[in-house]
Amino acid sequence: MRGHNRDQFVILQYLGDALAVTAGLLAAYWLRFASGIDPAATVATDYVNQFWWALLLWMVCLQMLRAVVPHPRVISFNRARRLLYASALAVLLIAVRNYFFRDADVSRFLYPMTFVTVSTALVAQRVGLQWVISRFLLTSGARMRVLIVGLGPVAMRLAARCRYRPELGYELVGFVALEDGRVGARIGGVPILGSKDDLRRLIRDNNVEEVFVTETDIPNDTFFQLFIDSEKETARVQFVPSLVEMMRSSIHYDEVAGVPVYSMQDTPLQGANAFIKRTVDVVLSWAGLVLLSPLLAAIAIAVKYSSPGPVLYKQTRLGLDKREFKIYKFRSMRIDAERQGPGWGGQDDPRTTRVGRWLRRWNLDELPQLWNVLRGDMSLVGPRPERPYYVDRFRELFPRYMSRHAVKTGMTGWAQVHGLRGDTSIQQRLRYDLYYIENWSLWLDLKILLMTFFGSRARRKRRVRLEPIRSLPANEWARRITSDEKKESTECQKGVSLREGLPGLAAQAGASGGPSRSGSQEQGR
Repeated sequence: MRGHNRDQFVILQYLGDALAVTAGLLAAYWLRFASGIDPAATVATDYVNQFWWALLLWMVCLQMLRAVVPHPRVISFNRARRLLYASALAVLLIAVRNYFFRDADVSRFLYPMTFVTVSTALVAQRVGLQWVISRFLLTSGARMRVLIVGLGPVAMRLAARCRYRPELGYELVGFVALEDGRVGARIGGVPILGSKDDLRRLIRDNNVEEVFVTETDIPNDTFFQLFIDSEKETARVQFVPSLVEMMRSSIHYDEVAGVPVYSMQDTPLQGANAFIKRTVDVVLSWAGLVLLSPLLAAIAIAVKYSSPGPVLYKQTRLGLDKREFKIYKFRSMRIDAERQGPGWGGQDDPRTTRVGRWLRRWNLDELPQLWNVLRGDMSLVGPRPERPYYVDRFRELFPRYMSRHAVKTGMTGWAQVHGLRGDTSIQQRLRYDLYYIENWSLWLDLKILLMTFFGSRARRKRRVRLEPIRSLPANEWARRITSDEKKESTECQKGVSLREGLPGLAAQAGASGGPSRSGSQEQGR
């Protein structure tokens, strides 16, 4: 069940939560004014207006506190706690709003009553929704396929929960042993599919989406290798708490049937944030296509008559969740430009046409990608999409490279507005892309768009601190990996350490190169 198949659970949660909040608000109103509990209670304000404010604030608070998740397990102790926190915050915001605006005389008893009724309705609704999902929607294809690394007591407990509690939303594929000795055996009917060295193959062959690391005493370098191998195959890693101390970036806590697990912080681009970003993309791309249509027509004519060949150039790229799509550009090179194989181009590339050089100088050759944005293949802002040819190779060379595919690719990005375009360092681009993914906000998108148009890099008041690393330009990587991939990949990785590939995960490393289990969390971005 990849990310795009989980939308049904998010939609069900939003609809169910909205109905639950409505029911809770109506119940609080009835208890206060119509139930007869307090015969002296009188309606002294317009509660219809209050209802719409309360409903809006409640839905916003549910999203802010991550009570809505793209997962079939919609209720647990941790999720119920978030529902209560969201209700408390919503009541507080409603009270503050009424205090400052003073446009309504709301009964003070209504606030605690509303908290109780809405919180009860939300939890009850989620319990009912969980039953509906488990009974009717949670087929085998809708569950997350998982591997468990380790054969200890925690692994056995987690495996039992995954197998016998389908409402958790997990389909256990098998175990991964840390050593080869028990590979091929079965534990409780569940096979031990391979050792840690087989993890990537097992993830790929079994379409695994999540990997649970349950061993608490594995060496740090082994754990980091498990993490990197999983991420290269776009599988999410969750691990037991005792491993948290070696992590230096944001950690997200959850629990699976009473077993506490931690994972790397997901991108903020989920749920309502993803909807808001998509709405902005649709509005601005549609407006751009309409307003720029005369310019697009003029460029098309210039390209057509400046050199033989088609006006538009299309190419396969990889986007969100490694999905392939066709990207469109105005053709800026001769039609035989890649006769000797793929490679990066630049403004001064001899293969560039006369009109193409001008288009590249002002980035006008990218304008047809507004159609990709409108279709949903791309976003206005995000990591730049790469060709499958390069993605397959770069993910072997650069740790966390596949994290770029956790969001939609973009026409422009945080790396590009800092001058990292075309034939520039892949490692540096990756650093900036990961910063964008982990720190997304609508303001950051707006800032990137403004920097794209006005080149305001020199006027930035705040810089992102990134450690300098030794790097090679993109064309050099392309040249090396196409000549003798196995040999050259090893050679290219010299100077690219695990610490550099995992910013925030292995900061404050000791002299031996391994992650330290002590020290401050002052890693700068």
